[in-house]
Amino acid sequence: MTRRFRHLLLALLPFLPLACGGGSEQPKTYPVSGTVTLDGKPIAEGRIAFRGKDHPATGGVISNGKFECQSHPGPMTVEIRAFKSVKRQTPVAGMSDTEEVNYIPVEYNSESKLKADIATGPTVVDFAITSR
Repeated sequence: MTRRFRHLLLALLPFLPLACGGGSEQPKTYPVSGTVTLDGKPIAEGRIAFRGKDHPATGGVISNGKFECQSHPGPMTVEIRAFKSVKRQTPVAGMSDTEEVNYIPVEYNSESKLKADIATGPTVVDFAITSR
């Protein structure tokens, strides 16, 4: 190593943790579990997300109507999505004649009104949603 490069490296070394995110502590997450039903029936496969105002979104997989994941504590907006294959209305050349469509109504995902308050410890929360 040249002397000049070594001096530059030593001068920048104290700033390395900030550049790599090591200077800030990650917010703590807590276990969240529960069930999700649509019209009284468990959602076979899907995804659930917890979105807070001051933290990045967290979430997990819904399988046979149940989920387990980690989330930040506090009030959260909850988004639920599940997809199924449907025949494409207008076939597109070179593409499959089916497409994956979210069958959960938008009021439970992109325009969600679902809320949950995540505790600083294990939280169990169940969602019984309905289709239109």
